[in-house]
Amino acid sequence: MRRPSGKILLYACSVEHANVLANLLVVKGYKAATVSSRTPPDRRRKVIAEYRDAANLHANRVQVVPLSSKTGKRYPGDALISVDGRESKAMADQITTVSTERLRQFLGLLSPHDLHRVEMAIRIQLGLIA
Repeated sequence: MRRPSGKILLYACSVEHANVLANLLVVKGYKAATVSSRTPPDRRRKVIAEYRDAANLHANRVQVVPLSSKTGKRYPGDALISVDGRESKAMADQITTVSTERLRQFLGLLSPHDLHRVEMAIRIQLGLIA
């Protein structure tokens, strides 16, 4: 039986479950790794970068953090940012994957400070920092 090419991302109900799934994949001859909040930061970045780089080469999908102009009410996974001079709220609790065909227009670039705010909101949302 021919194995599918490319990479997949599995979500598990616990770290132990993720380790079991990864071990099963390795036994079957696949390359597998687990990432959790207990994974050392350097190792976590390496594993995620390897997956992301391969996925970006073959997929017509990207992960997006939706923006809202309604900035009054904020949650821990939100980041106040400025896009093209307009204040917006990046909502990491609504991070999603979309087809690149759905991307209509370029909104602008984030400053390094705002990019850091979005990164921190994503980390909070994913439980990667307390």
